Amino acid sequence: MARRTLCTGHCRAHHPQRPTTSAAHRLHLALGAGDRHRLDPDPHRLHLTPRPLALTLFAQTKFDQARPLIEQAIEILGKNDQPEAALTFLNDLAGELRDQKKYAEAEPLYKRAQDIAEKHFGPDDPHVVKAVNAQADNFYNEEKYAQAEPLYKRVLDITEKNKGSKDGDVEGAIRDLAVTLFELKKFDQARLLTERAIAILTKNNKPEDLAAPLTFLGRTCEGLRKYDDAERAYKRALDMVGIDNSAARDTLENYSRMLHDLKRENEAQALEAHIHKVQPTTGAVEERR
Repeated sequence: MARRTLCTGHCRAHHPQRPTTSAAHRLHLALGAGDRHRLDPDPHRLHLTPRPLALTLFAQTKFDQARPLIEQAIEILGKNDQPEAALTFLNDLAGELRDQKKYAEAEPLYKRAQDIAEKHFGPDDPHVVKAVNAQADNFYNEEKYAQAEPLYKRVLDITEKNKGSKDGDVEGAIRDLAVTLFELKKFDQARLLTERAIAILTKNNKPEDLAAPLTFLGRTCEGLRKYDDAERAYKRALDMVGIDNSAARDTLENYSRMLHDLKRENEAQALEAHIHKVQPTTGAVEERR
């Protein structure tokens, strides 16, 4: 599953480009000729495009026509004992909807994928983690943070159980949940989780990755009105990358903004002088995929 750095600016996200090869197209090619005919009474319609008819209908926003085809495809895959192909198919179709920002229409597909994963692989399997995480990401992008929160918590719980508390996947799951809690203004919980992520990165000897989570820690401390703690976090982040490094820009912007809010204008302006020396970074939070 894709991971992103803890956001240091706006916590909304932007998805990386989706692969051009369609998993639904791979499904269509994998199905036997007889099964392909079952997906539509007119087999010629399936060859009008390299993608299967369901995907074509989705692209045309003809969701009501596409849903029976999806059910037929899932039925075929179930009889052929191919749950992984069914999951790929559902996630690909849901991804098409998410690319169109039709998050509400994607919700039932992600939920169906989760149900299939739990049925075939058990509640704590990595397939379930991927399915639950995708559903949570969809809620997050829809700005339904309250619905995303319990799903991210479940991802973290399963990942800790399967991987161990120092695993990189755990740190990534912590980040997802922390950013969501920040959006819900649950700053105390977001701070505790961010401190856990920082501890994991430190133990794994990855100081170069600490600037972004330290800056995010500063923002959570600001949310709690603990400005001294926020300042310590910002200063530590700057120590990690150097004040005139392009990677310091987000930290400098947040730190200087806080100083302005605290009416410490001279100090804020001194930091802003460094901001003009560095180029914008490309480390903005990626939309959740």
